[in-house]
Amino acid sequence: MLKKSLRLSTEQINEVMEKGTVVHSPLFTIRYIKRDTGATKFAAVAPKGVAKTAVSRNRERRRVYAAIAGIKKGVKPGFLVAIISKNKAIGAEFSVLQIELNENLIKAKII
Repeated sequence: MLKKSLRLSTEQINEVMEKGTVVHSPLFTIRYIKRDTGATKFAAVAPKGVAKTAVSRNRERRRVYAAIAGIKKGVKPGFLVAIISKNKAIGAEFSVLQIELNENLIKAKII
């Protein structure tokens, strides 16, 4: 799990969802906003459409946060990033999850 200082607040998540630029992939939808200053902050979102039970959604969020923790040193500062899981992400292996997340953050020029 990321430190609270590196996670988005509810207001920031809402802002990113409304105004953010979108990058799609088979496992994720990534929305992000570029800011001028500050550390890059992340949010992992697992909607009810992806997993019906709270246990499954929380497990998916923890997996995404763990994948982010593995690559956070290469991330450029000044972004607000929301990573929304898709149905295929639930059954995916963790290594595939990390690779796909890394590729999409590169595509979004966050890494």
